[in-house]
Amino acid sequence: MEDIIRFVFSFFTIWSVSIYILYVITVNNNNYTPPMWITNFMISLIITIGLYGSFIMHYNKNKIKDKYKLSSFEVTIIDSIIHIIPLCHVLYNKDKYISISDQSDASFIKSITLQYAMILIYVSKFNISRIYFDMNKYLLIIPSIIIYWISLFNLTN
Repeated sequence: MEDIIRFVFSFFTIWSVSIYILYVITVNNNNYTPPMWITNFMISLIITIGLYGSFIMHYNKNKIKDKYKLSSFEVTIIDSIIHIIPLCHVLYNKDKYISISDQSDASFIKSITLQYAMILIYVSKFNISRIYFDMNKYLLIIPSIIIYWISLFNLTN
């Protein structure tokens, strides 16, 4: 069981969705007013993993099927659960989260710094090329940063 948990939490998507779930629970149940930069970070992070994570999963579909003995349908269901549903949830609720956030601190720099910190922690802990089916680590990191910046820029302007 420990190996399964370690394997599941080796994916950046699981880290991201777990943090997003904590954010949603905290905001919805504790009357917490998060700073806008945290809300922007969460929305942009989930948009990034929703779009790029789904792309990576589709791009590596045959490798996933072979390595884990899954059917195409099972890979699609897993992709929907871990990428598409969180993406739809954040897009549906982003206006709500923005409206309840503390607008006085919408620092673009803080949101970007939080993203870089999360990536650095993740990359220092895991061999991402091995986890993501021998994809080049720069092809994993650079497009995700670009997607994050675009979504963050759209939120802040």
